[in-house]
Amino acid sequence: MIKAILFDADGVALKARSRFFSERFAEKQGIPITDVIPFFKNEMRQAFTGGVDIKEALKSYLSKWKWQGSVDDFLAHWFGEESPRDEEVLQYISTLRAAGIKCYLATDREPYWGKYLVETVGLKDSFDGFMFSYDIGHEKHHPEYFQEVLKRLGLTPADVMYWDDDQKNVDVAKGVSLDARFYTNLDNLKKETADLPA
Repeated sequence: MIKAILFDADGVALKARSRFFSERFAEKQGIPITDVIPFFKNEMRQAFTGGVDIKEALKSYLSKWKWQGSVDDFLAHWFGEESPRDEEVLQYISTLRAAGIKCYLATDREPYWGKYLVETVGLKDSFDGFMFSYDIGHEKHHPEYFQEVLKRLGLTPADVMYWDDDQKNVDVAKGVSLDARFYTNLDNLKKETADLPA
């Protein structure tokens, strides 16, 4: 019996963007994408598991990127562009919670971005809790992420459903026996969870 549902952020609880921020930013700043990619492939990935403070890491990049503001200004710009709420999905999640199903945001994020989602984007009241990779210590493409989430929830794999629009993450979750589903749209989500509320 499903007692909890994990929801991915980008492309599920948050609206998907058609292009990566790094691409849009490089184009806007008039700089080569090759100047931007190293940060997003290295320091940002390390920050997702708590290994790097991105405010410190960004200091050596921003002048090269022709950014005129502060590190905090950059983070506000970056996070703001990447965090549009999907109000219809969030509303449906509220109906699941009202029916007694615990709902959690499960996403790869570093601490500042996690705080931004909870406080600035206002997801604090939309979920029963947050499973950020920086706190878990693993990204979602590692089975250890889901094993730790289960441990923290005190639930078995059979108790937990997981929705993500990244098939790789879905496959990893299935590998630890979660009821993992590939997210395509809200109608699909509603159809496959219609019989869950008691």
